[in-house]
Amino acid sequence: MKKRLLATVLWFYATWYAWSILADMTGMPGLAGPVIALAVAVFVGMDPMNRIWTKRPATGSATLPTLEPDAA
Repeated sequence: MKKRLLATVLWFYATWYAWSILADMTGMPGLAGPVIALAVAVFVGMDPMNRIWTKRPATGSATLPTLEPDAA
């Protein structure tokens, strides 16, 4: 749970900072930054598609299968 909370906070600040840079360069309103950042942080924290915070089973080694030579 600590990782999820930390990731949520970091995504919030990173998105807000990125929006501030974009708003300065393009003249967009800067007040939209915290709103967009909050939406992104909530999305990452909640993870509605279960792609970030699900535990995946450990798989075997990542080696390619060997090919057997043809018996002639």
